[in-house]
Amino acid sequence: QGTLISDTIGGAAFVKVDPNLRTPKTDAVTIGFEHQIREDLAVSVTAVYKKGADFGSTVTQNIPYSAYDAVTTTNPLNGQPITFYVLQKAYQGLRAVQYLTNPTDMGAEQSRYKGVEFLLRKRMSAKWQFQGSFNLSKSEDNFTQGILDSLALLASPRASGGNRSNPNSMVNAFGRSQYDRPFMLKMMGTYLAPYGVAVSASLQAMSGLPYAKIVRFSKANFPQMVVETFVDVWGEPNGAERYGQMTTLDLRAEKQFSFGRQRLGVMADVFNIMNGNTVADYTSTRVGAVGYESPSDIQPPRTLRLGFRYTF
Repeated sequence: QGTLISDTIGGAAFVKVDPNLRTPKTDAVTIGFEHQIREDLAVSVTAVYKKGADFGSTVTQNIPYSAYDAVTTTNPLNGQPITFYVLQKAYQGLRAVQYLTNPTDMGAEQSRYKGVEFLLRKRMSAKWQFQGSFNLSKSEDNFTQGILDSLALLASPRASGGNRSNPNSMVNAFGRSQYDRPFMLKMMGTYLAPYGVAVSASLQAMSGLPYAKIVRFSKANFPQMVVETFVDVWGEPNGAERYGQMTTLDLRAEKQFSFGRQRLGVMADVFNIMNGNTVADYTSTRVGAVGYESPSDIQPPRTLRLGFRYTF
């Protein structure tokens, strides 16, 4: 093992683990119903409920939430009161000691999920097969809001999921989970066309992922702010905003040629045949920031792929 030259977390003296750290737990209930309509056709309905607790997060051990003063002002998003927190001057310049624990200040971390899936399945017969599913769900928690613009320890609500370094991380924290999609439709099918050509199609339509707008409060407007230059908080719960619905249709045609025990498959795929261009992410969701709600990721364009598969 080589000599440690540098690190990004300040060394072991500044990162500690709670000796009584509890393992995350999830309680789940699943109820399902399945019916065989005929030999090649079946339907099913499945309902799921999950509740999670005891998630671990990083807090600042030597700068507790009591080291912050609450400031209530008007939320620029909706005109309603909103509270953010500023560090007291006595703690200025103190090197933070990160502590991995099961935090309880301003509420323990929790998650819950409830969903139902409807499924129709037809096995291969009469030269075609099909499977379709439709999901309705709701996933919520108070710890997966995601990465914020500012990674300054004392200024940003949460540098990343699992970090509760200051009480601003809990402002509007409870909301839809980072990958929550209220509905999801999937359909896949294959038809054995003449001349040994297999034609397949896949359709997916799903809700866009959730996000929340971030608001910034600056020192110039709040004299109570003596340590931070600014404070960012979520101005609304996660899921108050959503990216656009994502719909994708893919097609494939494949033909196989046999040479004794050897086979050669020739295939052509067309992805996103409708050439959808739904925005999947923004450069920033902080109101007033450079790149605010400016697309940084969009649905991949229509793509044609030709391929070969040799089996021997």
